[in-house]
Amino acid sequence: MISIKDSMKVSAKPYIVKVQSKTKGPLMPCYQSRLPIADAKYIDLMKLCKDKVIPAPFHHEYSIIPKATNAKDTLPELDIEDDQ
Repeated sequence: MISIKDSMKVSAKPYIVKVQSKTKGPLMPCYQSRLPIADAKYIDLMKLCKDKVIPAPFHHEYSIIPKATNAKDTLPELDIEDDQ
């Protein structure tokens, strides 16, 4: 079972979802450490926090995201074109 909150409102109530899985035991982490984001993206996120676009209770989560000058800031290539 997992607890899910589908709103960024602090007052939002979480709800419990039963998850069925064939996996036995605890899940293994996908990565050894948190993946960094590009410096430019980090700066933009901090500006959104400063401008109060991102609510204050979530500022800490964004401020601890690792950043790196060599992190790629790209989306994966899609099989279809955007102009359709």
